[in-house]
Amino acid sequence: MALAARLLNTGNLLINNANQLDEVTYSSSKIANSAVYSGLFDEVSNNGGATPMRMCANGTMQVSGIFDEYTGIS
Repeated sequence: MALAARLLNTGNLLINNANQLDEVTYSSSKIANSAVYSGLFDEVSNNGGATPMRMCANGTMQVSGIFDEYTGIS
């Protein structure tokens, strides 16, 4: 089974090349085999924070790094 996403300790969330970031389908955060869903993907609010990723109650997914859908997962 292929990984959908991998969170690095730098706060970068690597998305599998076959997947996509989807802010339309769900208003809450969810990582599935076909996509990473969220009401809002936020790379700014948690920038440089001690917590690499937050899934907030309001449906926002925050990372302290970047959402990377180009590098892929190896």
